[in-house]
Amino acid sequence: MEGTAPPLPQNEQRNRIGGLVLLPRGTNQSYSDAPYAKKLQHYVKENLLVKSLHELTYQNNPNFVKMAQELGLPFQAHPEFKKADIEARQQLYQVICERIWAFDKPEEN
Repeated sequence: MEGTAPPLPQNEQRNRIGGLVLLPRGTNQSYSDAPYAKKLQHYVKENLLVKSLHELTYQNNPNFVKMAQELGLPFQAHPEFKKADIEARQQLYQVICERIWAFDKPEEN
């Protein structure tokens, strides 16, 4: 991202897209307001985007690790989910979006 945005308060930081974890409705409700460390142990059972928060994902999924490397996607485990983790996740989502919505520019004559 170009430029530097001013720091956000903690509650606003958490509400950024980098703080987004996509879970099925019932699962999300069952975790409620549990601390991140407690939720993290269950994330390894969820979809790959959520699993990627847990370090075991990188040990037990060689195809995922290879795909992330080949596509240049900056996946990494996040044992904690603090400001720097949310910002790293924000960057990951940005790269994923840029890959999805990358359009070839028309060739100039």
